[in-house]
Amino acid sequence: MSLHVMATLTSSDYLLTSTNQDGKCALHEAVQALQCEVSQYLIDRGTPVDVLKRADWTPLMLACTRSNNVSMVKLLLQNGARTDLRNKDGWTPFHICTRKGNLESLKILLAHDPFLLNTKSYNGRTPLHTAAIHGHSEIVRFIVSACRLNGQLVNAQDSCGSTPLMDAARFNSVECCDILIGHGAAIDKRDGVGRNAFHIAAQAGSTEVIRYFLGVMGASVKKTNSIESRLDNYKASTKNTRNGNDVHVNTVHWRTDNGQTVLHLAAREGHVDTVKYLLSIGANIEVKDCENYTAMDIARRYKNDQILETLNEHRDKTLK
Repeated sequence: MSLHVMATLTSSDYLLTSTNQDGKCALHEAVQALQCEVSQYLIDRGTPVDVLKRADWTPLMLACTRSNNVSMVKLLLQNGARTDLRNKDGWTPFHICTRKGNLESLKILLAHDPFLLNTKSYNGRTPLHTAAIHGHSEIVRFIVSACRLNGQLVNAQDSCGSTPLMDAARFNSVECCDILIGHGAAIDKRDGVGRNAFHIAAQAGSTEVIRYFLGVMGASVKKTNSIESRLDNYKASTKNTRNGNDVHVNTVHWRTDNGQTVLHLAAREGHVDTVKYLLSIGANIEVKDCENYTAMDIARRYKNDQILETLNEHRDKTLK
């Protein structure tokens, strides 16, 4: 929108903050349209730089949703936009950058306010959780490397007890998992119901992450800790489903608070490929949870017929 048109529209002050059905005023629209000159004009005319639209979104938050909006982010910050405000979900502009994968805007925000790394949404998620959930490995790497995070923040838990590593495992991002583990993330950290990242991967059907975790644990037994060593072990585990390593057998029988193993969780969710892989590395179909259910009982209870067939075939083979 041209400036002479804006001058006409803003001849009355009420037009500066009047809103549409989405709760947006002219500044919100100008920011989303990448109109820096118009945005500056509206601010100069008196529009509050942190004016809220519906769901408590500020113009800066809207600017952070666009990967090509670095100039707008800078303009709003130069005009005093606050980086610590939260929308109805508890997201700051920094959370939104990590969610959208906007690394350049994220760098600008962090330079403006280094404490943004520690902010949490209303469900307790840090920006690192958010980046892991969305698989933005470049942002995960930037946060843990450039900002030199300690293990405590890498292993931060949200309101459900989930860590960034659990979130990366849930969404099958081997690369994010590797970056996090390389900076101190713990596979065996547990959430509010006793699940660790290995359990989460099985429940989500993230078979590639399970393979990777087994490779990592094999590497730790051999006292190797470089990223290259971890990835080499992961690649080896994808070629050899069962290598006799006791780490595999012990790991597949880790239990949650209600006594369920990774096989129980994968069977419940119907992840056939994951169940097959777990069986190939030694998962025991006879293990019972606290309610006396085996993985077969769970599959039957949730009517996962293909899982039940897979487990029955495995049992028949082992009985021969």
